[in-house]
Amino acid sequence: MSLPVLIRPEQFPGADFAEKWHSYLEAIYLLFQRDIANAGLLFQGLPVKCRYQPPYAGKHMSFWHLIQEGSQEQTAPYTNSSSRNLRCLSL
Repeated sequence: MSLPVLIRPEQFPGADFAEKWHSYLEAIYLLFQRDIANAGLLFQGLPVKCRYQPPYAGKHMSFWHLIQEGSQEQTAPYTNSSSRNLRCLSL
């Protein structure tokens, strides 16, 4: 099985990273929903689900956990992590 193509912010329209961020974030959130949150994943025959926590900024907390670093109070987007973590979705 080959790894999926990385989705990078540079692929989205906009003059700078700030303009590209919203489109990039929405694209990787759709992948998270499809390939993790709603995928019906199993581990040793048992279902794997995202633990429920109230959404933050309209997105599942597990999504934010995958793409950011640091405590919730001081989270900063970490695009290298978001790109790298989304590669695991097809494994």
